[in-house]
Amino acid sequence: MIRTQIYLPKSQLDKLRQKARRENATVSHVIRIMIGMNFPNSKPFETNRAETLLEAADRIGKLVDPDTPKDLARRMDHYLYERV
Repeated sequence: MIRTQIYLPKSQLDKLRQKARRENATVSHVIRIMIGMNFPNSKPFETNRAETLLEAADRIGKLVDPDTPKDLARRMDHYLYERV
């Protein structure tokens, strides 16, 4: 999937948000469905949200340096501002 940015009038964005809330979906998902309805020959977008989150967690896990302190999140100020 490719990230993109669009500009919408507030009234259109409000309607998209309302539709997304009614359907318990994201605004992005609603937009993809609407585009798919106008381009029926395009490949439909289907995903398993849990699968997507697991893939993201896997990618983030690969970014961690083995030398990163295990308590980094808890002691961020210490590592940033105190001299070692």
